[in-house]
Amino acid sequence: MIFVCDHTSFQLGYKEIFAPAKHFGQRCRAALAADSLSNLHNSSARGDGQVIQDATLHHAGISVADLQRSIAFYRDQFGFELDSHAVIREGFEIAHLRKGNDYLELFWLAEHLPLPDSAGALDTDLRIIGTKHLAFATEDAHAAHTTLKEAGVQVESEVLVGSTGYDYFFLKDPDGILVEIVRKRPQQSG
Repeated sequence: MIFVCDHTSFQLGYKEIFAPAKHFGQRCRAALAADSLSNLHNSSARGDGQVIQDATLHHAGISVADLQRSIAFYRDQFGFELDSHAVIREGFEIAHLRKGNDYLELFWLAEHLPLPDSAGALDTDLRIIGTKHLAFATEDAHAAHTTLKEAGVQVESEVLVGSTGYDYFFLKDPDGILVEIVRKRPQQSG
């Protein structure tokens, strides 16, 4: 694949496209990213078509400082119920919470480490590779925002409209883990 950025032409394979391109400059990295994403939408760029057709998201796993407090939070704020609990060994427990077909897996270790400061805000956490947050969908993000604030939940932002048209906002769970509340469908463009 050949790119021209800042009057410099260069050729990259797909492997290099996803690596940092420090010497190409910000505009070139943006062009690389845009071109890479557009190629991913083409069926020829998806590989041999072998996918697991029946795959669905089963659960999200999070480590918590206080298992009972987190079970209560996700039960009281989002309607999850305790599905199973296991003591793996002394100082290590797992709880599965369920709401319909959605599951949360909570890990508690007595010798846990605190959430890093960088994970407490999107502007710092997005730079670090890894899972960023949990997200729950609702029909009305504004009503959910009001309900959660009235319940004393630590709401981190007002309801915003994302670049993809979805209303959303963030809150923090008892351990400071970011949780997004997002409208199920994007706003209709006028």
